[in-house]
Amino acid sequence: MAIPISDDTTPPRPSWLRARFAKWPGLLYRLGLGFLLARQVMILTTRGRVTGRARRTPLWYIRQGDVIYCFSGWGHSSDWLKNLQASPDVQVQVGNNRWETRGTLMHEPLEIERVLPSFREKYGRLVPLFYHLDRLVLVAFPLASQKKVPGKMHDAN
Repeated sequence: MAIPISDDTTPPRPSWLRARFAKWPGLLYRLGLGFLLARQVMILTTRGRVTGRARRTPLWYIRQGDVIYCFSGWGHSSDWLKNLQASPDVQVQVGNNRWETRGTLMHEPLEIERVLPSFREKYGRLVPLFYHLDRLVLVAFPLASQKKVPGKMHDAN
């Protein structure tokens, strides 16, 4: 009898087309046009867990007070989430504003239930197209006591 290679706890990776579509906002940010997308998309810069290089990922977000929240719609299989877990000190860019902060995984189901309605309200019917709602991982990026970064994004040393 054959043994299954994967189990049901590992969500499928996004299709090639969906993955490419999700990356296009990064191009606008690199061209200095991030302000056009700032209400919808932020750029998260993490340190690669294998290479140590800066990795920029466009993400949908909501801001509540001095905290920015993002969901990993592919559960724990998202590369940006794996990088964040390996090195939680990150840079967040919304439009022309950048902060150095520390990402924190929110494990409390009540916290997810509190944030998810605001996320759905902001992004509407698109949420189920890009997120596995049964595998969401919530990450918080506090900005209040964090350093606002002027100028260009940092890069790997």
